[in-house]
Amino acid sequence: KGNRAIVTGHAIYGRKIEADTLFMSADTLFYNEPDSTHSFVKAYNHVKIYKKDLQGLCDSLTYLIHDSLMTMYNSPILWTNNGQVTAKQIKLTAGQSSIKYFELINNAIVIQKVDSLDEHKFNQIEGKRIEGFFAKDSIGEQNIKKLNVIGNAQIIYYVKQKTTYKGVNKTICSDLSVWFDHDGVDRATFRNKPESTIFPLAEINDEDLRLKHFNWQEYKRPKKKSDILIR
Repeated sequence: KGNRAIVTGHAIYGRKIEADTLFMSADTLFYNEPDSTHSFVKAYNHVKIYKKDLQGLCDSLTYLIHDSLMTMYNSPILWTNNGQVTAKQIKLTAGQSSIKYFELINNAIVIQKVDSLDEHKFNQIEGKRIEGFFAKDSIGEQNIKKLNVIGNAQIIYYVKQKTTYKGVNKTICSDLSVWFDHDGVDRATFRNKPESTIFPLAEINDEDLRLKHFNWQEYKRPKKKSDILIR
């Protein structure tokens, strides 16, 4: 009667996004549709998300379906192909047609594996707040296309010339914007007195190039739909 439901025990919520489906699992799912235009889902404890090109986990989550806004709380993580994003809080715009935007709030960091065969090389972008924009690649998958970093911006990225990496750029500034292509960082714009250092590859140890909140957590990532039920 009240258009409300509580689901527990291997609880899964699914929402179709174009030709794919976004699945969400938690210990408890609460659904409410107070009127004809508003509806939302709240997920509590051990929340996991799976979509073919996007995965995530957190402790709790609110999804305002009418606004297409998903907010992830308590140590949230999102993965997309070779990238990982973390913050104290993550907001994700997940509409019916596509996932277009995310916002990372406090201790925000985006990590991107440079080479799938190298476990030590990572591009890293960190700041107080990060805005991220998705776009479809040549095979139709959602990938991060652009980042805006607002406040205490830092970046470490591997500079590529043609087919080989020539060095590593480390820059500290107030704000920055980064654009990505299929090879990683395409270009970056630094604002307000940037301090940059270029390290030749031969003179660096990849494992020493880590920003403060670097924490690669690939082992937690749901690799398939059934993984969202693993506690």
